[in-house]
Amino acid sequence: VLDHQGLLARARAAAEAMGLTTGRRLLAAAPPCSTDGLVHSVLAPLVVGGSVLLVRGRQDLEAAGGLADLAAGEEVDVVAPLGSRP
Repeated sequence: VLDHQGLLARARAAAEAMGLTTGRRLLAAAPPCSTDGLVHSVLAPLVVGGSVLLVRGRQDLEAAGGLADLAAGEEVDVVAPLGSRP
């Protein structure tokens, strides 16, 4: 069980691993319904002063070649790995 400090520590570590810093924008597809999804898709960008774009159907976008277009159109700096951990 993680307390608030543990969640923040994991979020900071995830942000560092993904290269997230203040003002950067993350495109994430891991659902925030698990601890890892919450930490990597939501808390990591927010804890460093960034922002997040949550998407559904990322695999479909990748297959259609639309992920790069979405990232460019939404001014995304970092695309999170498809799994919940970077």
